[in-house]
Amino acid sequence: MKKFAIVLFSALFALTALSATASAGACADAMKEASKKAAKDKKCQGEAKNAFKAFSKQISDCKGFRQLKRACRKAKRAESKTCRKSKRSCKKKCKRGSKGRKCRKQCRKDKRDCKRDARKAKRACKRAAKKTAAFQVCKNARKLTGKAFGNAFKCAGKYYGKAALVCASDFLKNK
Repeated sequence: MKKFAIVLFSALFALTALSATASAGACADAMKEASKKAAKDKKCQGEAKNAFKAFSKQISDCKGFRQLKRACRKAKRAESKTCRKSKRSCKKKCKRGSKGRKCRKQCRKDKRDCKRDARKAKRACKRAAKKTAAFQVCKNARKLTGKAFGNAFKCAGKYYGKAALVCASDFLKNK
């Protein structure tokens, strides 16, 4: 839903920008007409308000889950740092010569194993975070936000859809 919202907002913004710069008046007139009609529709305004209220509620509801995910990232970062330090100390212990090469190879292998363990720990941490009540609260809030934005976009599409088609056809004719 988030990607769809971004695409739709981008498309509407691009079309309004095109309509503002278009020399032909058909697109600009269509956009102005759509804006007037949308401004008069109280239901659409209510849908937009509900969407942004739902989004702000989602931000507050998902705070606990975001903190859990942040803790997982911090733990992995700390583990990766430990891996780098252990590789450095291992390389210092290695001496030159054929044994040195073997030693350095072992250092690289140890670091790879260490980093793999860090990734596994992070995945396990995220899985555990998704089993908490904070995740369920966040999931419900996201679902409500998606529904609210869907209703708002339906309403916007009702007015701006025709204007967008007029602008697109106008733009293609001028190309």
